[in-house]
Amino acid sequence: ATSIARRERNEAMKALMSEWRKFLNENIRHNPEVRDYDLSTFAIQRRKAKRSFVGIPKEAPMIRIRRIESFRYQIKVEISFGKGAKKPRHASGSFIYLAVDEVGHTLQQDLKFRKLDYSTRYRRILEFPPEQIAKRAYIYACFSNIRGEEGPRGQILPIIIS
Repeated sequence: ATSIARRERNEAMKALMSEWRKFLNENIRHNPEVRDYDLSTFAIQRRKAKRSFVGIPKEAPMIRIRRIESFRYQIKVEISFGKGAKKPRHASGSFIYLAVDEVGHTLQQDLKFRKLDYSTRYRRILEFPPEQIAKRAYIYACFSNIRGEEGPRGQILPIIIS
C-alpha cells in the first residue's frame, strides 16, 4: 500500500508537471523568438506545422453473410472474396448502410438508406424486428479513414429477411 505522504507527493508532482508543460507550450515552444538550439537544451521539439496526410480508402468493400439465425444476420465486411480480413490502405473501419422495403416494391434507386454505426470490426450482427419478416433488406458498406471520410460504395446486397 502507498503511504499518505508518498501519495500526496505524487499528486503534487502531477500538478507541477501539468503547470510546467503549460508554461513550456505558452512561453517557449510556440514562441518564434526561441531558437531550435535553445529548445533542444530543454529537450523540446518544435511541432510540425504540417499535419500528416490521411487518404481516403480507394477500394470498395464486399459484404458476405456468414450466419442467419431468426432475424439476426451475421455479416462480414471484406475487401473482396478470398482476400480475408485485411483492410485497405487508409481504412480504419467501415460504415454499413441499410434499407428495408417490401419485396418487389421499389427500384433500388428510390430506396432510403440509413447509416448504421461505424465499426472497426469486420464482423457485424444485424438484427431485424419480427414485423419486418418477409421484407427485403438492401445492405452495402463503405470503408472509412480515421477522419470519417468514406471511400467508394460497395455493391448492394439484397436479402429477404427470414
